[in-house]
Amino acid sequence: MPLFDLNIDSSISRDLNEREQSILRTIINLYIINATPIGSRNLSKFLENNIKLSPATIRNIMADLEQMDYISHPHTSAGRVPTDKGYRYYVDNLIDKDISLTNEFKSIADELEQSSNESILKDAGKLLGLISHYLAIVRVPELTNIIIKKIELLKLSSNHILIVVAFDSNFVKTITMEISYVVSEKAINILNSFINEKLAGKDYNYINQHYKYIAGELGIDSSSPIIGLFVDSIDKIISNNNTNDKLHIVGTQNLLNLPEFENIYKIRSLMELTENEDVLISVIDNSGKYNPDVKILIGSEMNNNALDDFSMIVSSYKLGKATGSIGLIGPRRMNYSKVISLVKYVSDTISSK
Repeated sequence: MPLFDLNIDSSISRDLNEREQSILRTIINLYIINATPIGSRNLSKFLENNIKLSPATIRNIMADLEQMDYISHPHTSAGRVPTDKGYRYYVDNLIDKDISLTNEFKSIADELEQSSNESILKDAGKLLGLISHYLAIVRVPELTNIIIKKIELLKLSSNHILIVVAFDSNFVKTITMEISYVVSEKAINILNSFINEKLAGKDYNYINQHYKYIAGELGIDSSSPIIGLFVDSIDKIISNNNTNDKLHIVGTQNLLNLPEFENIYKIRSLMELTENEDVLISVIDNSGKYNPDVKILIGSEMNNNALDDFSMIVSSYKLGKATGSIGLIGPRRMNYSKVISLVKYVSDTISSK
């Protein structure tokens, strides 16, 4: 199975020849580094020791690439910049897909090895953002179909109870519930023993469907406050109704340091994007849920105007039977070779923990 998701634009009427590929690769590489439109004169000087082409020939090739919509010509500049189609061709055909992992990459495994099961996803996001200097995103797994290993209720105070759920994916979630009635330690201990006897090895769907029967076996009314507390707590933990439980975002400041976001309107767009997490969740989930390969989405391919200036690199990870996604969002001129390898390495590292 290929590592990369190859989606070459069907509008390409012909493949690019070697000279056109070389010119396109160089334009994009220079634009990735400098973030300024590439003019034919600068391109000619850069290529003079590698390709024996006259400036006139280079200009003609650039004109052909522009006509085929691989590069565009901003009105405010004499230079060219890559289009989404140009980046797509570059990613699918021109980048080095087998770059060696640096010591910086390999240190990720050591860092994540120290992470607890509860913190590994947030820690992985922080590492991704730190190393790439882009925006890291972590899609938390859906838990409704994952087997529950153990459930424990702990009395923290007279009016607070901690519910701890351990899944077979070495994944733990907790929630603190406030109560307005007195519950004895004995009642909690009885409930702990009973629910683990009946529910260990079952998934949330089973609990949701059978809790009234479970309550009946316990010899109490299913409307009892302690049973209601238990069911409500498990529902809140597993259903991920809170967006903050579905997605972790790290590194907004990284993008603000890039030249693309010196414009106040671009900054506002970025802030709106990070505040509207449902948009990112939708794009991630629609990009091919549980796809084991690296998925590369460039600008307009995400079908959302708020993301037209960005690229997203995302890959799936597994924690036992739980599956989620992790990736990076950056400008379209991101360093694709490094970022693709980095995202894949982190997702594989999480999955092997």
